[in-house]
Amino acid sequence: LFAKAKRVRSLLGLIRVPCAVLLGQKDELVPPRTAALLRGRENFRVQMLENAAHFLYPPQALEQVRAAVRALVQTAQKTD
Repeated sequence: LFAKAKRVRSLLGLIRVPCAVLLGQKDELVPPRTAALLRGRENFRVQMLENAAHFLYPPQALEQVRAAVRALVQTAQKTD
C-alpha cells in the first residue's frame, strides 16, 4: 500500500482538473497531515472537516461537504 501511495504522490502533478480534497480532522485511516502533500498544488482545494472521522460526519461537517462540492462544480463549469 505504501509503495502505491508513493507512486500516486509522484503523479499528482499530472492532474489538470479541479479537485476537492476533504479530510476529517479525526480520521485515523487517512491522517490530516496528508493535507500537507496537497496544499499549494494547482487544481487542489484542500479542506479539513472539523470533528469528522473517515466515515463519520457530524451535521456541521456535512454542510462543509455540500459547500465544497458546490464550489468544485462551479470551478469545473468555469473551466469548460
